[in-house]
Amino acid sequence: MDDLGWCPLNGCGSLASLEKDQSFGRCQHCEFTFCLDCKERYHPFKRCILNRLDIFDHLINSTDIEDINERNLRAAKVLNELFLKNCAKACPNPKCGQYFQLMKGTECTHV
Repeated sequence: MDDLGWCPLNGCGSLASLEKDQSFGRCQHCEFTFCLDCKERYHPFKRCILNRLDIFDHLINSTDIEDINERNLRAAKVLNELFLKNCAKACPNPKCGQYFQLMKGTECTHV
């Protein structure tokens, strides 16, 4: 049966329904929707990175790979700072120093 497969999530591995014409699958147990190519979370409006050989060939021939990596690291740092500022809260215990996500019913386990 080519319309069934397995959930790629660690610890789940349950049966998943596959929609090959739309290139995604959905686990029947945990309802995780994943890309059939890269097995990551389904990304319907973005081409799968495994199918982006045009970008890969350009990067291999480019001498700017270090510059691209540096820009990616700076962007990740800015995004992390924005997340900590807007979506996380520092633990009230001064010895802890950890952040936890602002969600109803969440708190640091070190308090």
